[in-house]
Amino acid sequence: MTAIPGLVLHVVMRDRAIDLCGHELLIEGTVGPAPGRAGGTALLFHGGCIRVPHDDVFNGAAGILVATWLRVGPLTRRENAIFSKGHWEAGACPWEMSLVPDCWLSFHIFGKRAHERCVAPCPPRGEWHHVAGVWDGTWQYLYVDGEDQIRIRAEEPPRNQAPVTLGQRADDPDPVGLPFFGELEDPVIFNRALTPDEVRAAMAVDDV
Repeated sequence: MTAIPGLVLHVVMRDRAIDLCGHELLIEGTVGPAPGRAGGTALLFHGGCIRVPHDDVFNGAAGILVATWLRVGPLTRRENAIFSKGHWEAGACPWEMSLVPDCWLSFHIFGKRAHERCVAPCPPRGEWHHVAGVWDGTWQYLYVDGEDQIRIRAEEPPRNQAPVTLGQRADDPDPVGLPFFGELEDPVIFNRALTPDEVRAAMAVDDV
């Protein structure tokens, strides 16, 4: 696949989780390998998370895309944080993607004056689906399997010094932290908005 400009995080599982873009990954709790799509290897989350130390490229000042293949597990019914850049204190979190199994999938932009949320039905448990959240400076979008589900206007998010977390909300004062129970494969972050065609191309990012 032709490289898509702006890729700043691409987490894959080898003998351990690594970022192909070179960021240090800190594993907290249980994150292990699991069978992925089409013979690949996924990241299995069972209450643990991957923490990526702060880098300004994750703040999304010029746009952001967060995306992953996911398979929702059978065990949890409360909200699950998939990607997060901070926590819910006012003005503290630029963006987050989360879901409630059997209910909704959401991509949040926490603007400087308002909290904007794109919401779509959550993909069914036990099935692989690709999800992507985009902010382009004016609009935010939520894609499922390459199809634009919803778009709304959203103002510029705040910047912060928080880590990015996969599988849990970053720096959440709630000790539970909204852990994700399930599998992620090829989670990526781009430091710009992607076009619809690029979102569909990002679905084909390989674990190589």
